[in-house]
Amino acid sequence: MVEKLALQVDSFQEAFEILSRSYNFNEMTKNFIRLLKANFFLVDIYLFYKSSSFSEWERIGIDKQTDSHDVSFLEESSRQRISYYENHKYNAAVILPLSDSSCLGILLGQKLDRTVFSDFDKITLQILLQVFNSAHKSFLNQKKEKDFEITNTNPNLTLDDQVQNQTKEKGF
Repeated sequence: MVEKLALQVDSFQEAFEILSRSYNFNEMTKNFIRLLKANFFLVDIYLFYKSSSFSEWERIGIDKQTDSHDVSFLEESSRQRISYYENHKYNAAVILPLSDSSCLGILLGQKLDRTVFSDFDKITLQILLQVFNSAHKSFLNQKKEKDFEITNTNPNLTLDDQVQNQTKEKGF
């Protein structure tokens, strides 16, 4: 197993670069869906987003419908949580708290070969979640730098304009 993971180190670094260079949060999540599908050969992946612990889950990413009761797999948690399932519609449900107090919820459907997640898959998923979390932190820091530059180059920018720019950056 160690040899397999060692072979993937470069791909994890490449994944970080792809995610952290995203133009907005929406693009980042679409890239993350592609990475998950490529690593696990999944039929379906559903991503959800909460801007805070008080908000409702909001479907993001590629447009596919999920049943409204599917959100119930995303139990509340302030810590990262992964639940694995066998003989179920989903192989796994993930709660990934992010550094800006928002939260990403992920439902991972069946693999193309209908197998459950192996130990290697579970370790790879943990690493990819950490890669996403680190890339998200990097993305936020780059955004702060840009916002700082914009504010310094345009001191007349109102608070409403700044909020509007941040909303556009998130891709919503």
